[in-house]
Amino acid sequence: MGIRIVFIVLFVLVSALPTVLMPFYENEQTTENRTLAVRPVFSIKDIFEFPAQWQLFYTDHFALRDYFFRTYVNFKINIIKADPLPDKVRKGSDGWYFLGNASEQVFDAAIGAEKTDIRRTDSVCRAIAEMKTFCDSLNIGFYLIVPPDKHTVYHEYLPIPPNRNNPRKLDLLKQRLAVALPGFELIDLRKEFGIIKDSVQLYHKTDSHWNHTGSFYAVRKLLNKIRKRYPVRELLMEDYIIEEREVMQMDETAVLGIQVAERYREWLPKPGLVPEVRIEQTEYSLKTYNSTSRLKAVVFRDSFFKTMLGFFAASVGEALYIWDVRFHKELILQECPDFVVMEVVERRLNYLNI
Repeated sequence: MGIRIVFIVLFVLVSALPTVLMPFYENEQTTENRTLAVRPVFSIKDIFEFPAQWQLFYTDHFALRDYFFRTYVNFKINIIKADPLPDKVRKGSDGWYFLGNASEQVFDAAIGAEKTDIRRTDSVCRAIAEMKTFCDSLNIGFYLIVPPDKHTVYHEYLPIPPNRNNPRKLDLLKQRLAVALPGFELIDLRKEFGIIKDSVQLYHKTDSHWNHTGSFYAVRKLLNKIRKRYPVRELLMEDYIIEEREVMQMDETAVLGIQVAERYREWLPKPGLVPEVRIEQTEYSLKTYNSTSRLKAVVFRDSFFKTMLGFFAASVGEALYIWDVRFHKELILQECPDFVVMEVVERRLNYLNI
């Protein structure tokens, strides 16, 4: 009986500890890429919303939150040998990490378990056709580049062998585009990446994005496509110095709150060989200027263009970059570019819209 009472008392104390210590304890870090909830202010006007607001605040700020999370992650990884947050990050083989289904059901899509949404694909196809038609009406070039998901390129390291026979969203879209826009080809890097991936690493092992090397090959293919119509500068490997870098935490390991050494190659432009680029940044956009070219571009993009930008900007005179995969006609009319680039990663294809 005495042991039971001691156990109950200990359980109550441990359960109450995060709340009791909350006014005196501040969590040092968060593994989530979001803004934590702020302390709600009570008011009669919002009395019914206050409990939910307080619950969100408490969930983000209870004392020892980070300690409990790290303990849980270490227990799952080292003792049970399982993914701590499988919906967010899945651990593959040979040190590779992959996004889970919380990011656009990308894991199910990678293993061939995603249900194909024909209607959504047709909607995206119509949107692309409208983008192309709009640009054609203004005599503006239009280019669509789709970075493959890491799961697609390095599928052999996934924790579950993929069913490669099931149709992929990108393949279905290409089939629809061949009918809706004869002669138009989106820039698909999967075949080229499949050929070179064993000789050069194209993606980070612990990050959801490609590395500088993957970006270089992607931009080179994009520029080669554009060069058929516009005199963009050729992207040459010998114009760059390649240096080894190491970082202990990238976006996928950051979600888990763990540190794993990641080595990658950074491409640095050689002075005098790569044109200097001036950058202007605002809250919602970024502009680059290169005095060696008169070409002007508008780029709609996502996070994959971050490492592409340096390579691309050195080949275009002036470029406006908008972090949005929606096509803004008014902005194009305002900027009057020579050509438009739409860059959207494979898993976010369904977000393409006018």
